Amino acid sequence: TYLQVFSPVDALARFASMYKEEATKFGYAASPDQIGWAVPIYVGETDEQALAQAKPHRIDVHHHPSPPSYLSARGEDNRWAPAQRGWSVQKSLDDMERGGVATSILSLPHSVHTWPADIKESRHLARDWNEFMAKMAIDHPGRFGVFAALPILDIEGSLLEIEYAFDTLKVDGVALMTNIGDRWLGDEHYAPVFAELDRRK
Repeated sequence: TYLQVFSPVDALARFASMYKEEATKFGYAASPDQIGWAVPIYVGETDEQALAQAKPHRIDVHHHPSPPSYLSARGEDNRWAPAQRGWSVQKSLDDMERGGVATSILSLPHSVHTWPADIKESRHLARDWNEFMAKMAIDHPGRFGVFAALPILDIEGSLLEIEYAFDTLKVDGVALMTNIGDRWLGDEHYAPVFAELDRRK
């Protein structure tokens, strides 16, 4: 069982700053205000030809789609909304081709504000997102894997979603945030989730 953990923005900002020089060498500019995004910079003609001829071979483990219900759940204060609303499966595939990416693992970051108070609605959202990502993987064999989203404030719902995601959707793992509100991953709140993931490994 694979587990992807999303770090808080300030930690990612420090990471991006540390690796800005290295990222620039490969045709990408990373800065604290571009967290989670790869922004193309100028690439010479020779480099473009080399990229075009290279067989995709990389695995991208940090790739976010934009299901309609996900954008709605994130709300109007989502600073990434303009770019996310312009997303499409084809744009993901095009970006993967340009970057030499053979397979991207899909996941959806979700802060505490993303989840509605109603448990049934939260469960419905997680199911909708996971089925959306699983369909991408089915429609494009070998190009996408899936780290499932869990309605993590609801442990019973999370366990049910783990069962459905692994047994029915055949996902590759789950994605968890480093914290949901004041609950960090070491909190006892998550113990049943980790126990179930350990049982399945």
